[in-house]
Amino acid sequence: MPNRTRPHQVKAWLSDSELSKFIQLLKQSGMSQTDYIRKSILQKEIIVVEDLKPLMLEMKKQGINLNQIAHRLNENDCVDTTELSQLIEKLKIVYIDIDKLNTEINK
Repeated sequence: MPNRTRPHQVKAWLSDSELSKFIQLLKQSGMSQTDYIRKSILQKEIIVVEDLKPLMLEMKKQGINLNQIAHRLNENDCVDTTELSQLIEKLKIVYIDIDKLNTEINK
């Protein structure tokens, strides 16, 4: 296949337990099988951050809240200081969680 930059295909035989472990790691990584194998071969560390979806959802919610407050401020409307204080506290928690993840990843 002259147009392929990677013209070589690799196959492997695995035991049931090896295949099960491979599938588990592949799913956790969120990568395609090809990308996962390629990164493994190139000895790039594959880091899987579990339970990231809830954190990302919370970040999105707080970002929307912050955007709404910014719109009100830009329109010279009043902003409830209690609402702003609650948002700041929630954002602090999110940033602490992000810092924990970052520390765990960079061990």
